[in-house]
Amino acid sequence: MTIFKKLLPLTFALALFGMAMTGCEEDVLSGDSPAMQAEIDGDDWTATSVDATGSNSITITAAKSDGSAIILTLDGNASVDTYSFPASLANGYAAVYRPDASTNLVAATGEIEITAISESQISGTFSFDATDGSSTVEVRDGSFVANRN
Repeated sequence: MTIFKKLLPLTFALALFGMAMTGCEEDVLSGDSPAMQAEIDGDDWTATSVDATGSNSITITAAKSDGSAIILTLDGNASVDTYSFPASLANGYAAVYRPDASTNLVAATGEIEITAISESQISGTFSFDATDGSSTVEVRDGSFVANRN
């Protein structure tokens, strides 16, 4: 019983330390700064630049220094709501994942949820399956904040 009494404070201290460390993961979307992150085929993907342009349609382009990019295109009349991605721009909404500058994987299925939109900024979440006809990638748990230019 004496060993138990000696180990109890140490066990408690280690448990508190472990709980504190699990809350230390960086969230790139914690402020109003432009950011985009997603999981691509199970791997974390975080953009180094994010921009939203256009008025008749809104194009959100997020890129990494390795040349990969995610491009989301929305109808210019988009509002806070959830929209589905088809394989074309027929309904005004589309998504593309570019693993490199010469490869475009277009969303065959998926959705984007606009959580906030104003004249100066747009934010939301997304997930989709993208293909170029021969390969497919899963883009999951995507989220973004982009300044509108």
